[in-house]
Amino acid sequence: MKTPQDLIKRLNDEASKFHLFHLVVGFKSECQFVAAYDPEAEQLRKLNQLVLAGGIPIGFLGIRSEARIGKVCTGLIVTQPLTEFHDEPHIRQMLDIVAEVLADSLEKTGAMVRVDKSRPDLN
Repeated sequence: MKTPQDLIKRLNDEASKFHLFHLVVGFKSECQFVAAYDPEAEQLRKLNQLVLAGGIPIGFLGIRSEARIGKVCTGLIVTQPLTEFHDEPHIRQMLDIVAEVLADSLEKTGAMVRVDKSRPDLN
């Protein structure tokens, strides 16, 4: 498993490709997030706190804006498990569920969002 500093570096390195970008930390019955828009010291503090509480960093979730049609925004939600979880179907399923719940929430605000489950990479 990568160090917390490695995960935060990757979070910040990938963030510029997305409107919003998060590290997903899984728990038994929920997920929490470390946001790329927070200051690095806060990201590291939060990640360490979540891990101490029993969470496991499992992957990344990004939202990419695609277009604006009038007042409606369209976007794409992408997820990718961490390398050590690429072959773990339950991790992919957890990330899919998080992405679908987020998409449903955004659609209630009038946004048109689709979820990309192909996950070749975050590009």
